[in-house]
Amino acid sequence: MLLLINVILTLWVSCANGQVRPCHFPDIKHGSLYYESMRRPYFPVPVGKYFSYYCDESFETPSGSYWDYIHCTQDGWSPAVPCLRKCYFPYLENGYNENNGRKFVQGNSIEVACHPGYGLRNEQTAVNCTENGWSPTPRCIHVMRPCHFLMTLSLYSESIVDHTFNLPVGKYFSYYCDESFETPSGSYWDYIHCTQDGWSPAVPCLRKCYFPYLENGHNENNGRKFVQGNFIEVACHPGYGLPKEQTTVTCTENGWSPTPRCIHVNSTRKCGPPPPIDNGDTTSFPLSLYPPDSSVEYQCQNLYQLEGNKRVTCRNGQWSEPPKCLHACVIAPEIMEKYNITFKWAAKQKLYSRTGEPVEFVCRSGYHLSPNSHALRTTCQDGKLEYPTCVKRY
Repeated sequence: MLLLINVILTLWVSCANGQVRPCHFPDIKHGSLYYESMRRPYFPVPVGKYFSYYCDESFETPSGSYWDYIHCTQDGWSPAVPCLRKCYFPYLENGYNENNGRKFVQGNSIEVACHPGYGLRNEQTAVNCTENGWSPTPRCIHVMRPCHFLMTLSLYSESIVDHTFNLPVGKYFSYYCDESFETPSGSYWDYIHCTQDGWSPAVPCLRKCYFPYLENGHNENNGRKFVQGNFIEVACHPGYGLPKEQTTVTCTENGWSPTPRCIHVNSTRKCGPPPPIDNGDTTSFPLSLYPPDSSVEYQCQNLYQLEGNKRVTCRNGQWSEPPKCLHACVIAPEIMEKYNITFKWAAKQKLYSRTGEPVEFVCRSGYHLSPNSHALRTTCQDGKLEYPTCVKRY
């Protein structure tokens, strides 16, 4: 007993002389020490002393593990924050989901990209992983945006408008279009109003395009009116076509593009070898030259899915658009372990899934589907699969 008292007195004398700064017994916030029965709360802990500890389920050590060591230094306990909150990025409705399911830790900050017309609360652009989770919550909401005054639009009673101010949501104006334009409703004048996403209609005046007489072509659309954004197939007589081998014309703000005009084309030009495609090939051995109107077929490699017309044709020295071979999805066991899922049907445990094929998962035992997760049934799309996320039951 006397020896123990001498040790205590020696330790406190050393502290007073500035030789050693003892630490108070560690209190692991969001975690616990191993061997807690060995605690002696009334003793200061000397510099250099180590303890092993572990973190609660929603936290981890600075090294990223479930447990680690904490030790007393001259500046106090190291690490100073032994248990860091884990924040998993949720599915972002009305936003871009490149971070969906990704883990961040306390202190991390991430930019959030919302779709047009949406944003975080209070016009923030980033969220932070804190001790209590995400702040603010990663959620894209409708944003109220005032509208700038339309200087280029012909408004009725324009003189009563103050051009120096933004206009509030809900504000209406009547307007009219120039002679070669019309409103989206097809009339000469209409109303335009300010919404949460800006002016509606976004394009208040649309160009009117009248289809001309088509020399050397079929004239079923002669004199017919189209509006800005419309496009139409042009049918030329044999031996004729649009410039640059185009087949359609579009009504734009400046009129038809290209001009609907059928010109004489050289239909005797041959084609070289058919164009190569990724993860596929032609079903026949390629030739160096093909006569006009020749055709070849494509096929994809195993597990790849063909998209488009498998047959291409030589016209005017050019091949028609070849198909694509879409990737299969690779379902690796470590990916399923990451999301705490497994296959729903034991007989269908395929590690590969073709584009368009559905895949069904279930949560592993002791886990349930996260509220912000994708559905347990998902579909492979060109090598991409949106995995559901399961979290541990509490």
